[in-house]
Amino acid sequence: MARFSNLPHAALERGWALALPAALGAHGQEDPATGAAWNVGPGLGHPAFNAVDDVGFLKALPDLLRLPPSPTFLAGFSNGARMGWRLLLEGDAPYAGYALLSGAPSAPIPERVRRQPVAIFHGLHDRHIPYGGGVGTQGRRIQCDPAPESARRLAIAMGLDPRPRRRLQSAHAWDRYGDDVHLWSLDQGHAWPGGRKYGPDADEPAPDMDASAWILEFFSERLP
Repeated sequence: MARFSNLPHAALERGWALALPAALGAHGQEDPATGAAWNVGPGLGHPAFNAVDDVGFLKALPDLLRLPPSPTFLAGFSNGARMGWRLLLEGDAPYAGYALLSGAPSAPIPERVRRQPVAIFHGLHDRHIPYGGGVGTQGRRIQCDPAPESARRLAIAMGLDPRPRRRLQSAHAWDRYGDDVHLWSLDQGHAWPGGRKYGPDADEPAPDMDASAWILEFFSERLP
């Protein structure tokens, strides 16, 4: 994340404290048997560490950091975004908002979800977690719902209008469900928009969308 997302530079530039917790496993690998992965659920964690309570760790993290009292937000990419979805939907995590990039919920969205700001970014050409749902041809090959359907269901669960307001930005689309649920549909694959490729064979990020800057502005607007 520190290498390919450019989030550390953007956070420091704006005076944010940033923690980058690491999942267990070999970093930089796509192999489901050895690559680093949060224990999100069946088929989505690291098989050698499937008893590790990653959910409990991430819920406790804001207290472990011993920062001055302030809202804490969570951003995750790919498997990390799946973990973010889990924390969001379980409803008792101490985060004031989420940015979920190239991920998908691994469990059904419940009827009611606590209202809070959520920004979803998904590449139209993602082959790991397909934008249109189904099973991707790369990565962990786990069934997922279409990104627009997940955003719509989340909006309904939060009591928001399920009919989005859309704005086109170059080859990308930005759908807003009320003020709290945002879906960016991006002309790219499985990548951090505006960042770097996370590996030699990874997809190219969209060069005209700086997700890191957008996310921090999105969170900043929701500070007390």
